[in-house]
Amino acid sequence: METSKSNNFFDQDLEELIPFTSLRISALTSAARISKDVKNITIGPNAPQFSDENLNSSSNHDETTKNEPQTPVRDNKENINNNHSSSKKKNLYSATPEIDVYDSDPPSPKPISIDDIKYVSQKYQKTLNEREIKTQVKKELAERAARLQEIDKEREKKFMEAKKTAEKNLVERMIESEKFILQAVADVERLEREFEAEQRQKLEEMKRRELDLKERSKILTKFRSVHALFKQGIERFMKSYTEMDKDMQQAFAEFKTAAFQLNRAFENVVQAISGQGNFDQESVDKAEKYQKDLDSLTNDMISKFNEIKVAEQTAREAEETKRKQEQQQILQLQQQQQAKEQAAVQAATISEAKDVVDQPKPLQPAIQKTGMSQFVSEQSYQRYEAIMGVYRKSSEEVKKLSEDPNTKLFRMNCQKAVNTPINAISANSPEFLLDKYRKLEALLMEENVTVGNQQVSVKAHPLGKLYVTLLLSRKFVNQADTIMTSAAKAEFPLAAVVVALWTKFPEVGQFFLAYLYKDCPFFVPYFLPQVQGQSDEDYMKSLGYRYTNGVVEKHDLYLKRMVGIARLYAAIWVTSHRRGETKPHPHDLSNGWRWLAEILNLDPLPEICSTLIFEVLQVAGNAFLQVYGNQFIKLLTAIQTQYFPKLNLVDKGGPKARLEDFVTKVLTERKIDAPEGMLPPNFW
Repeated sequence: METSKSNNFFDQDLEELIPFTSLRISALTSAARISKDVKNITIGPNAPQFSDENLNSSSNHDETTKNEPQTPVRDNKENINNNHSSSKKKNLYSATPEIDVYDSDPPSPKPISIDDIKYVSQKYQKTLNEREIKTQVKKELAERAARLQEIDKEREKKFMEAKKTAEKNLVERMIESEKFILQAVADVERLEREFEAEQRQKLEEMKRRELDLKERSKILTKFRSVHALFKQGIERFMKSYTEMDKDMQQAFAEFKTAAFQLNRAFENVVQAISGQGNFDQESVDKAEKYQKDLDSLTNDMISKFNEIKVAEQTAREAEETKRKQEQQQILQLQQQQQAKEQAAVQAATISEAKDVVDQPKPLQPAIQKTGMSQFVSEQSYQRYEAIMGVYRKSSEEVKKLSEDPNTKLFRMNCQKAVNTPINAISANSPEFLLDKYRKLEALLMEENVTVGNQQVSVKAHPLGKLYVTLLLSRKFVNQADTIMTSAAKAEFPLAAVVVALWTKFPEVGQFFLAYLYKDCPFFVPYFLPQVQGQSDEDYMKSLGYRYTNGVVEKHDLYLKRMVGIARLYAAIWVTSHRRGETKPHPHDLSNGWRWLAEILNLDPLPEICSTLIFEVLQVAGNAFLQVYGNQFIKLLTAIQTQYFPKLNLVDKGGPKARLEDFVTKVLTERKIDAPEGMLPPNFW
């Protein structure tokens, strides 16, 4: 507490301690004057208390202390404070110090040291500094408060400005949005108007185009019709021209030149139309004029050709009459040679055959036959000659192509185009069979066909189509070998394709029959005799035998090949049209019935007759029974009772035995199973 009081004392303002300036100066002056002699505090609250008895001792003490080391004034501060705390004087913190009244004389004041003065001065200066600091702090706090207030005002101002700006921007955005919406509505209305106008324009344009298309379609249809007529006209001209012999073609060379000029002019019109894509009426009229000129040219040529042919026909008829007379003489010689052998079989009659109606009567009563009747019926012979005549003429024409070395590549490509699909024909699926038919059909329709990596068309040569037709027909007959070596019943898919092509291209059927008759004349039926002067090789070839290096094929191989031909030919009779075909069958079951009746009317030959009849009945017997019913049963009965006795005279082998077993079984069971492998109706 005393120390605190001391500190409080020295903490007082100097002006409060020394209120009078003059007194302060005087005291300091005196203190400075005696400071060299006074080392202790003599005045002030910290000054020690002295009694009268000690006055002298103090002086002695002063003398004694002269020779002692001096102690700093600051060390006496504690004594001063202690003295001050023990004193019972009045408080010196009042503004005006009071003078204590002592009972005795007041003690003499202690001298003020320089340290006290420095301390007081420092304390005073510290007080001033603290005041200045406080003032500065207050000033800074006031300034800071002012700045904060200014910042708050500025923030408030900015907030209000931002608020106003936001409100203004919001209003502007609303105005802009409204303007945008109005503009969008205006744009939509404008686009709608433009769209309506565009649609009206497009509609008008479509109407105009529709009218143009109708007009172009009309012109195009007319042009196609003219083009088809011109193509037919060219084919008609070329067919008429190629049917002529070389001498006749030279006589009509100017017609050929004129036809080629018309064809070239027509092709120029077609190329011009194709290049420009403009089917104008003028081009169509020009093409139509060329077509009519071609027809007129062809008619003139045919007319003149017919006039010449009439004259030639008269000469040929005379020659034909002479040839027939010579042939009759040869046949009479053959008749005399076989008269003894036929005497035993010509007395029998067949009464049951009278029930067969509208068909050639098999097994007519055996009568003495003269001339050709013992080898072939007159009707069959005429049919045979007609077919073979067309074949011989066509073969002669094709020699110009087949013997020309410059056409070797063309012929090879045609052969590939024919052989590849025919070799692949099978009943794997309707699509597979149809694909092979389509390829052959396209070839005969003079379309481009892909062979390997090349395109082939029969139009590349004037005789191309005829050459391919002969080649194709020959290939089908040759497939008899495949029929006999294949595990599947190959005759039925082959027959299906033959019937389809025969229906669309009748010439295919005619040439097929020609090659069939060449390989197996017994299907005419025609039992060709060996005429005088004819070599054995030529005669055997006429019966269908093949020669290799001058050696004839073995008889069993020949019969096996004839079996294949018989099965294919019979399959054609019983094969129905492909799906959607409305034309009549080109060679239906009636042809098989006629053949069966006619071959039974001829004297049988060993093995071949029984073989062919047996294979035909196996393939077509079920169809014969369904179509002809009781008539077919009567015919089989006639075979058993009338034909077999004649057959026994010449045939003792296996084919006859198989035929007898088959006929006996059918007559016993009165049924024949459908052939294995036969395609169902509408298979493809």
